Amino acid sequence: MQAGSRKNICAISEVVPETDNRNLRQFITHSKWNAREVLDHVARDADELIGDGSDAAPILDESGFAKQGKMSVGASRHYLERLGKVDNGQVAVFGVLVKGRFATAIDMPDYLA
Repeated sequence: MQAGSRKNICAISEVVPETDNRNLRQFITHSKWNAREVLDHVARDADELIGDGSDAAPILDESGFAKQGKMSVGASRHYLERLGKVDNGQVAVFGVLVKGRFATAIDMPDYLA
């Protein structure tokens, strides 16, 4: 559901096949689902598709995201590698499974603290 630089319902609905703003809004605001179960399912699928003891590798990646204002959870002054300086932002650690030119996130924070 990568929708370019803007991550909002309208941008996502443009790249997700057979959906619209109303369906996505319903899914995001009212549907009951467990984020941990979804991540575990993605990790199992990734392992089945590209997991290989000899060629695949898990990678932990710390990523920082610049943020302005006070409305983003976990936003405060951090060293942000991408900017090369201390600035207001969020920092999280992601787990990624990599094999050759294929890579997929297999774990990420449920929230930022």
